[in-house]
Amino acid sequence: MRYALAIALLLPFTGWSLGFLLLYGAQATGCSLGWQDMAIGPISSLRALLILLFAATTIIIATTVFVALSAEKISSSMSGTMLAVARYTAGAALFSTAYVFSGILWLDLC
Repeated sequence: MRYALAIALLLPFTGWSLGFLLLYGAQATGCSLGWQDMAIGPISSLRALLILLFAATTIIIATTVFVALSAEKISSSMSGTMLAVARYTAGAALFSTAYVFSGILWLDLC
């Protein structure tokens, strides 16, 4: 695969940035429409939506990273050092997702 290294390095943080746009776009929309005042059980509907998006984004990034870095074509086309760099980059993207997006669990939404 010709662009295997670029894909392996860029895919995790591309997923993070798309998740960021989706999550905070949903937050802005929910705040402007008053979803934080509608309750679903013990939490607001906006918080429930954001938790769902947070979990989905984390799962999608983790799955994509696992599939991309375990694919034989990608692994065989990179040297051991570059494969390690790609894995560290993927780990950083996963950590960033959990760290940055976890604020929706305890911070004020609007």
